[in-house]
Formats: sequence, C-alpha cells, structure tokens
Amino acid sequence: TQTAGYFTTGSKRVSKMATKDPRPYAKISVDMPANPKLMGATPQAKWLAVTAILWCTQNVTDGQLPPAVAVALAGVPARYQTDLIERGIWHPNGHDCPDCPPPITPEYVVIHHFLQHQGGAESVAEARAVKSRGGRIGNHKRWGHQGPAERCKLCKPDVA
Repeated sequence: TQTAGYFTTGSKRVSKMATKDPRPYAKISVDMPANPKLMGATPQAKWLAVTAILWCTQNVTDGQLPPAVAVALAGVPARYQTDLIERGIWHPNGHDCPDCPPPITPEYVVIHHFLQHQGGAESVAEARAVKSRGGRIGNHKRWGHQGPAERCKLCKPDVA
C-alpha cells in the first residue's frame, strides 16, 4: 500500500526516495540557501541559479549554458542573470576563476564549480555505458543465450 511519501510492505514502511528513481538528478547541497555568494540575493536569482544547474545536468553540458535558456525556464526577468554573474555564481567569457573552464562560446556562461559537484559529460557517459553493459548481460542471461554476452550476435548486434 502507499501513504504520502511512503510505501508500506507488510510491517515495513519504506520512503519513496529509497526506491530507485530512473530520472536524472542534480546534487544540490542543503546549505545552498546559506551560501555566502547567495546571501542577499533575491528569490528569483536563487531560483535562476537552481534552474541553471538542473538544465546543465539534464543536458550534460558540463555547466555551460546560454543564460537566456535558464532565464526562460526559470520564468524570471533577464536582469537576474547579471546578479548571478556579479556574485561569481556564473562566469562569463573572459572570467578569471582558476577553477572553472571558459565558456565554450562568448554568449555562454559557466556555472562556478559545476564539475566539482555534478558529474561531467565524461563521467555520465561512463555511467551510462556501465548500465548499458549490465542490461545487455542481464538480457543475455534472461534469454538463455550461449557464450559470453560480449560475443553474442543477438545481444550485441555490432558483433560479426
């Protein structure tokens, strides 16, 4: 049975969050609202910062984004992007932060320390490859194919 936020199995109550959620997610620290760079920022600017992190994570951009996309998704006026740049949360082209890469185009910004907190494109690709391989092996075993999954013509079509 289900109750708000929980599954009940027998006498056990299990949080819905404990179940495996297939959707991608971003890591956002619980102390983000108290971050010194965000102190004094408006709720709109804070929401814009969160929206940008989510968009970059979903689109696997390594923290690179056109500010107009985040502004549109957050539903806030464009002036809040300037606030995030001035606070050092977003870096424009030509920034001097030694920890962050430059934006890939002059129109983009990069989120400060994005790659230190979120998985970059390379680690996301690795994780997807591991899951994909696990799925192939699982299906190989499920359908009773002979030999190793890596050489199975049915489980890996690119094998001749």
